[in-house]
Amino acid sequence: FDGMDLQLGPYFIFIFFIIFFKLELYFFSLVFLISLSSFCFLNYNSKVFIGNSGAYFISFLIAYLFIAQNNLITKISVEEIFLIMSIPGLDMFRVFLHRLIKKKNPFSGDREHFHHYLLQKYSLRKSQFFLLLINAIPFIVYQFYESISVLLLTFVFYFLLYFCLINNKDK
Repeated sequence: FDGMDLQLGPYFIFIFFIIFFKLELYFFSLVFLISLSSFCFLNYNSKVFIGNSGAYFISFLIAYLFIAQNNLITKISVEEIFLIMSIPGLDMFRVFLHRLIKKKNPFSGDREHFHHYLLQKYSLRKSQFFLLLINAIPFIVYQFYESISVLLLTFVFYFLLYFCLINNKDK
C-alpha cells in the first residue's frame, strides 16, 4: 500500500477502530481517527499524501501496539493480528516471489500489486472501496467464527481474487 489515492488512510482507520474497541485505548485512537479522517478528506481531493515516512511511522506505531499488547495483556489474539495484516502481507509476499521468479530485484518498484490490478479493471474509488472491504472481511468473519479455517480461507480468498483480476485484466 502507499499513501496516495485513499489506499492507506482507510486501512489505518480500520486498524485504529480495532485498537479503539479491542485495546480500549480511547484517547490515543481518537487522536489518530480524527487525524486520519482529516487526512482522508484531503487525500481524496488530491491535496496531500502520506508518503513513505508517514506510512512507516504509523505502521511502526501499530506494530508496536500489537506486539506490546500481545506480550502484556492479549486483548487481540495472534490470529486477529494476522488477519488484520494478511492482505497487505500476502500481496507483498506474492510480489516479492514474482520479482524473484522474473529475475528482478525483489525490492524494485513495479505495478504488480493487487491494487494496481484493481485500478486496471475498476475506477479509483471502486478499487479503494473494494480494497478496504477485502482487508476487513477476514477480520470480521473471524469475530463470528473463531476458527483456524478463517486463516486458511483468507489465503484462498486473496489468491482467488488475484487470479480473477489477472485473468480478466484485458477484458
